[in-house]
Amino acid sequence: MTVLECVIAAAQEIGIGEEVLRYTQQNDPSGEAATMNLVRCFNLVENSLALDYLPLLAEDTVDANTGLIFFAEFDRTPVHILNVSDMAGNDLEYTLYPKYLKTQPGKVNIKYSYTPEEKTLKNSSDYLLYASVRLF
Repeated sequence: MTVLECVIAAAQEIGIGEEVLRYTQQNDPSGEAATMNLVRCFNLVENSLALDYLPLLAEDTVDANTGLIFFAEFDRTPVHILNVSDMAGNDLEYTLYPKYLKTQPGKVNIKYSYTPEEKTLKNSSDYLLYASVRLF
């Protein structure tokens, strides 16, 4: 599901479909403001859905030589750490700090929920399942 599909569907629902289509298909600048407002709405809905209703899940494998894993090292922006395990699947104890988590040194697997990155018209939603164009 693309942001463009969601924006066009929303525009048609609220009666500005022609304006948004002219901007997205013909680069008519008169529809830019309305289109960008709908893109902002898409981002708000996707973020709210991820944080409040249907978490997006990810899993990263990190080589934690010191046992410290900074959140900036994750592939996505973590919201909630669900599990930390070694490569054999054994759960590991960990402690959360504001900018990192601390666990035993070595290669670890981390399961977490994340917040989606802000999208543009050219992007796709992080929701490939459980959500529809109409929802957004």
